[in-house]
Amino acid sequence: MDRLYTRAVLALLAGLAALGLAPRECSADPLEVAHRIATPEYREAIEAAMAEVDPEGEHPDWADQLYRICKRESRCGQDGSPGAHAADSWAGRRTYARAVERGRLDPVGCLAHRLEGRTTARFSTRGGWGLNAALWLWQLGPCEAPEELDKPHVSALVAARMLAWCHRGRRPCTCSEHTALWVGAGILRARPLVSWLRKSRVSTVAGQCGDETALAYLLAEVLREPLSWPSRWAAGFSRGEL
Repeated sequence: MDRLYTRAVLALLAGLAALGLAPRECSADPLEVAHRIATPEYREAIEAAMAEVDPEGEHPDWADQLYRICKRESRCGQDGSPGAHAADSWAGRRTYARAVERGRLDPVGCLAHRLEGRTTARFSTRGGWGLNAALWLWQLGPCEAPEELDKPHVSALVAARMLAWCHRGRRPCTCSEHTALWVGAGILRARPLVSWLRKSRVSTVAGQCGDETALAYLLAEVLREPLSWPSRWAAGFSRGEL
């Protein structure tokens, strides 16, 4: 068993090397960068959103997440206020159909939810916080147009409401689960845990939650199935991922 855990530790160290999660002495903290580059409009949007969803200030880490997310999705306003994200337009068809099935979109009773010859791309990822319009537009009301999410104050508010929604009924909800709300649980799970060559689960969590949370997530994933890691290590090392 000691040998198995030794190999698990080696996997962790490899993850650190691949992802650059070791202490940064020469590069800026991504959260500090996000605070520095955020436009006044985006700062105000985050402050207003947090004032609504966390008036007692019980979740200061949520504001940090909102800064990291907008840095990833729009450089916190430096790229303007993006509309539909072209790279994610493929997701619109699937999420639109799912949202209609679940009753989150009502194309029969709501004109703003109808396609009417337009593609489903407008219902995919939108705005400065990269929100999937089909899945999260209901946070604004029963009949809102997806273009509303292009407004920074609206997008930040919906993003903050998503974080609060994850904790509904006082259920525990980790930052990695927050990350899955943006990426999609299935997409996140399909990524390798760590990778030298492409997006991984750990690098994705680090981008939204920070390095310390990503390292804790990495350790938890390795220890969850310790007996499987020697074979994974042997198989994955040659292709640069685990």
